Amino acid sequence: MEHAVSNITRKRSAFASSQQASTLQCGHFDPNFVEALKDGLQHSGQKSSDAPDIPVQQLAMLFTPITELNPQKINVVIRVRVIRKWEFRGATNDGPLRHINLILADEQGTTIHAEIPAALATEKGSLIQIDKVYEIRHFRVMPSRGYFKPVHNNLMIQFTLYTQAKVVNDPPHIFPIYIYNLTSFEKVEENVDNRNYLIDVIGMLTQIGAPHVAGYNNSSIVRDIFIKDISDASLKITLWGDQASGFSIDNVCNQSNNKPIVIMFVGCLAKQFKGQSYLSGTTATTWYFNPNIPEAQEYYIKLQSSDLQLIRPTVAEEECEPQGFKCTATISRLIQDNKWWFPACTKCRKSSPQTSTGYRCTSCGCTDVKFSYKLSFVVTDGTCEAEFFCFDTIAKRIVGKPCDTLITTTMTSQGFPLDLAAIVSLKFTFVVTLNMLAFSVTNRVFCILYVLTNHGRQTSVPSTMLNYPQEQLLTQDDVFESTATQDSPATSFAKLSTSARQENTV
Repeated sequence: MEHAVSNITRKRSAFASSQQASTLQCGHFDPNFVEALKDGLQHSGQKSSDAPDIPVQQLAMLFTPITELNPQKINVVIRVRVIRKWEFRGATNDGPLRHINLILADEQGTTIHAEIPAALATEKGSLIQIDKVYEIRHFRVMPSRGYFKPVHNNLMIQFTLYTQAKVVNDPPHIFPIYIYNLTSFEKVEENVDNRNYLIDVIGMLTQIGAPHVAGYNNSSIVRDIFIKDISDASLKITLWGDQASGFSIDNVCNQSNNKPIVIMFVGCLAKQFKGQSYLSGTTATTWYFNPNIPEAQEYYIKLQSSDLQLIRPTVAEEECEPQGFKCTATISRLIQDNKWWFPACTKCRKSSPQTSTGYRCTSCGCTDVKFSYKLSFVVTDGTCEAEFFCFDTIAKRIVGKPCDTLITTTMTSQGFPLDLAAIVSLKFTFVVTLNMLAFSVTNRVFCILYVLTNHGRQTSVPSTMLNYPQEQLLTQDDVFESTATQDSPATSFAKLSTSARQENTV
């Protein structure tokens, strides 16, 4: 059963028996909860006996509980709190926005997954904020998808063009703060092939791994997190991309404090590698430090007498990212003189020239090819422009489609497929390095090592305020080793430099 813990659970002593808090579960309330609810809703200056005795009944008359929603029921209004929110951009989380996801919960603690389509993301998605309470109407109720469901509900909500969401000022303190359905460590393995639901776990944070790169061509940043349950069984959780680079406990404890802390992860997938089960982060993954929930209490008690030490990366390890420049930039135009694809040998990935009988690789003799990207474009960050290029894996993540699907599509007047031309005005955070062959040419060309973040389509391409010549970006007299400035998380193009000594490499 889904667990929902509200403000009243945290604030009202009536919810505690000794030091143990209770939990609100799917519309079930005990007498203590009802009394605390009345106390929470009483008017300022009034005694409990003077407060209205029907506020809960009035709420039920105004708003439809999530439990009563169905696809045939229209013109209903729900009042819900936004528990979680995330974007879905495909399996690798760096393609075009597909939809925005929300986890909503009503006063009864019942939850439902909601979806805002990409076409409505700007208009409606930007107005919805986590932890706020909204009155929502004119939405579609439909069966939930049968795979990777974030909550246990057979229905879901989809926003439409007519959906209205009105923020509720000073809402009652009865909405859940946490929504979770915990899985024990020993049951993670049996959920490896479970595609129905995402997994939530809780444990003591005992080790934070340093960020490192993985995947084909080192195209992803990953970080391994290790937690222990109450029986000291260990579990690894692997975070990817922004979640890996953004994971931090700085706001929870200082560098000198190495005591483990309690952490709850929600929205993970169970996987297995070399016989070992672990959890992998998804775009739906969120974590909570020291959550105030009943299941965390035994961990707090254990940590009071535990000699466990939290292992964390050193400052140098934390800041050490793969060699290259981290740059946030917007694609301003494609380069027309460059061919954007090539026939790649399926065996050695080298270019295979065309013969009278087909394609044949001159390196290995293979005659099988796959059309792959060799994409060049110009980007700008407002300081100046630079030319970037990338091969198939990275390019596919930027374009959002495989190369072979674009070969036969409709071309623009400039000779590019429409889907390829559409990358202009997209903004990314890249890690790039100088193409070593570019030392022989005037214009410097940067190779994209990987994509850190897809910031989406921009309303306009930044104008180049400072017209720095590209010769100022890198000087070929020095031995190339990229150095980061203190403008992290992104280095402006005008400040990219080389040095014979490696310092603060990013």
